[in-house]
Amino acid sequence: IKLQALLDHTVNRIIDRIIEMQKDVLLSLHPNVWSKLILISKWGCDGSSGHSMYKQKSDNEELLTDRNL
Repeated sequence: IKLQALLDHTVNRIIDRIIEMQKDVLLSLHPNVWSKLILISKWGCDGSSGHSMYKQKSDNEELLTDRNL
């Protein structure tokens, strides 16, 4: 899967969910706002990987990391 395709899919899912929950707010936005939305995201490539493993115990270490993704 290409990264752009994954991001596009993620954005579509987020917007679908927001529309379900906040339809009245979104419908009140000017159409030009939609073309200016920016998705800001992060993944474990910024040095913060492994922080969530702090004091977590498991018999299966693979369940605690994203190493095998």
